Amino acid sequence: MKRPAPTPENKVIFAALVWVSVSFGGMVLSDAGVYGAQSVAEIIALIAMVALFPDEPRRKCSIYRMVACVATALGFLAAWIVIHGEPQADGFDFPRTRDFRTIDVVAGFVATGIVAPLFEEKLARHLALRGIHGMVGPAVSRYVAPGVVASLIVSTIFALAHPSLMPLAFLLSLALCHLALKYEFDLVQRAVIHGLLNSGIMAWYFTNGFGSHP
Repeated sequence: MKRPAPTPENKVIFAALVWVSVSFGGMVLSDAGVYGAQSVAEIIALIAMVALFPDEPRRKCSIYRMVACVATALGFLAAWIVIHGEPQADGFDFPRTRDFRTIDVVAGFVATGIVAPLFEEKLARHLALRGIHGMVGPAVSRYVAPGVVASLIVSTIFALAHPSLMPLAFLLSLALCHLALKYEFDLVQRAVIHGLLNSGIMAWYFTNGFGSHP
């Protein structure tokens, strides 16, 4: 299959098609009784995105970058705990872990810690971000940098897709956009940050606040 030209317009169009297709595909697979339907749809979409748009600006991984990834994830995890993760937070409640099957817990960590971060980083902070960045015209760019415009649009959409965590999701996306555009953190490096944060939140739930709350 011939790859589409990596133009900004093609990236934005394909990102929109993927978003709609995954939402619809996840519902169809779920109705068909497929286990982990949403993750299955995201994996298929991720493979398609990587196959059709494999290249993105990147710099070689280093110990400094990995430390930066871990530190960023821990910083956002701490913010989530303070805002959303304490028992006094509105609507918060630790789950009864004995009600969960082991396979569901493992699948949950794989889905939120690996699959979703890779899918969302490829979709949002590569295709959508780079596409919108390239489409900002001179009438706008003379007043506001294209990177700022693209980051704000992508982060707003990302926040709306995470309504229960909207302010934190917006700030997380802004940080990831900045790392992608200015420091050229690639898909895997951004997914490490995203995945560590998601996994940390899951672990907080399943360990009653890392054992801090009986």
